[in-house]
Amino acid sequence: TPNPESDFTYTISDNSVTITGYKGKATDVTIPTKIEGYPVTKIGENAFQKSSLETVSIPESVTSIGDYAFYNCTSLTSVNIPSNVTSLGSYVFGYCSSLTSVNLKEPTQLTTIPDYAFYECKGLTDIVLPEGLTTIEHDAFSNCSMLDSITIPSTVTKIGEAAFYSCSALATIKYNGTDWKDISVNWSYNSRLQNAVQNNGIKYRRTIKFHTNTTTTT
Repeated sequence: TPNPESDFTYTISDNSVTITGYKGKATDVTIPTKIEGYPVTKIGENAFQKSSLETVSIPESVTSIGDYAFYNCTSLTSVNIPSNVTSLGSYVFGYCSSLTSVNLKEPTQLTTIPDYAFYECKGLTDIVLPEGLTTIEHDAFSNCSMLDSITIPSTVTKIGEAAFYSCSALATIKYNGTDWKDISVNWSYNSRLQNAVQNNGIKYRRTIKFHTNTTTTT
């Protein structure tokens, strides 16, 4: 059941709603699909920053989640990102230290995990990135010290500097492609990623090639 409209501050423009803040007391939040009869399409910058949220359900109507939208929500444990979202902001879940579950729904229209998106999410142990994603920007998962496993879709072509910096537990990389894909990787401050690639028997160069378990290197 969605939280009441009165729990949120918002603006209405071009017949759509942007959530700008949260003033409710509930810690398990379901953002409504419509407010005042208009679709909720955006979660604005800083909208839930430093709130006491534990879980949040974002409706399929949302297409954009702004910079710092859930920044430093230290009690937030799980979040779903709808398949219609086309953009996430910098630090969108930065310092969400209790976050353990991130559901990026497929098929996705999201092409980029932005810089510092999950910075210091120290409770995150694994994440499956959806098909359609092409870019993991610099520092996207930096300091996710418990991140053990990541699934990278066949569509990814770029991984930025320090994207997995200080991910000291990273041990497993799963790749969902069916044939060779070139992924341009900036290895600066990505040593844990490099080690995980090696340990999974994936050969790499400055431009690396991931392969499935059924593909042999040449």
